[in-house]
Formats: sequence, C-alpha cells, structure tokens
Amino acid sequence: MSEEKLRRCPFCGGEAKLYSRAVDWLLSEHLVRCKKCHCITDTYDTKEEATEAWNKRVADVGKTSIIV
Repeated sequence: MSEEKLRRCPFCGGEAKLYSRAVDWLLSEHLVRCKKCHCITDTYDTKEEATEAWNKRVADVGKTSIIV
C-alpha cells in the first residue's frame, strides 16, 4: 500500500509530519503534527489511519457538516 501524502495544516498552512513511536514490543501509535503551529491529531494504530484523519477536512454548511 502506498503512503498518502499529508496535506498542509488546515489552520496555518504549515507543513505536516507523521510521528510514530513504539508503545511496547507489539503496539505502536501514530499521529500527525503541524511543524508550524503544532496542532496534532489523536493517536492511531496505523500510519494510514493517522494520515487519513489529518487529511480529512470538515466544512460547516448551516447545521450540517460535510467532508470537503
């Protein structure tokens, strides 16, 4: 599976970076953080989940949220 490119930060336009760390010998956790304003995602079990969460954009239209 090819890795998806991280989009720029939705708040400041800064470059994003994927961080990973081993929790123990079986588990690792992954998150994405903006290099400029330091906003971050939650932690995820896979790099793909963290990337998908970062790249997801939500716009409010009236009382309904839509993914952009």
